[in-house]
Order: sequence, then structure tokens, then C-alpha cells
Amino acid sequence: MKYFDRTGASIPPEKWQEHRADTEYVDVRKFDNHAVRIGVEWVGKCKDRDALYAYLVPIFKLIFQTNVDGRWISDPTDGKTFATEKEAIKAYDDAVVRWTESERDDDGNVVEVGNIYTPPDLDAPTVSDTAISTVSTGDDDVGVW
Repeated sequence: MKYFDRTGASIPPEKWQEHRADTEYVDVRKFDNHAVRIGVEWVGKCKDRDALYAYLVPIFKLIFQTNVDGRWISDPTDGKTFATEKEAIKAYDDAVVRWTESERDDDGNVVEVGNIYTPPDLDAPTVSDTAISTVSTGDDDVGVW
């Protein structure tokens, strides 16, 4: 076996095991909206014969599954491999835009919609406009202090 980091550089097996234990390193991208799961995973290893040309080594894997009646079914593209992180992220972005409500912004960047792994926007308002408009102003004798 040959082992590679995310840049495609050769690494010793011990370093590969260290990276594999780190989910932040392994999970390049993840999307799950309970209907589809799409992701890119760094695999980082291949058989010796597949490493003949280092720039072609498939060290990233696309994960694509669809929820059918509570069962996760692999899409035909599930398991497709890529030699570079850039290629894998492009395939991920294309799948997310095509199979979810996500879209691209004016700069071509993917704006993910409904991803349970996306952290909440801390700058976004947490109270709706209608809730704010129903707050008493003090003119209705409802007990505003």
C-alpha cells in the first residue's frame, strides 16, 4: 500500500493512521438533509500498482446516498474516486446543487440549504419580524414596565 496526505504527498503509514483518526481531516465536505447524504471523504491510500502516477492516485471518495423509506440507498456515483481535493469538491458541489435546494451565488459558490452539518449563522435574527411587531409598545395597558 501507498499512503498520501490531502495534497497528494506521500506519507508513512503511521501518519496516515493519525489522519484517519481525525474526522476533521477525513471529512472534506458533508451534506445531509435527511433526504440525501452527499460527502467527500479523504481515503489517502491505494494499492502500489495504482500509484504509478502520483497525480492520478484516487485518494478522495464521493459519498452519495438517498433516503428511500428510511433506508439509505447508494447512488450510482457513490464511491466515485478523485485524485485531487479540488476535483472531489467540484463533484460534491455539482451534486449538492443538482439534488438539493442549494444553489450557487453570483460568484459561483454553493450556498447550501437544509444541511444539518452547517453551523447556524450567528448573525441571523432569531426572532421573526411578526413576533417583534406583536411586542407591546406601552400604549395598550398590557403591563409593559
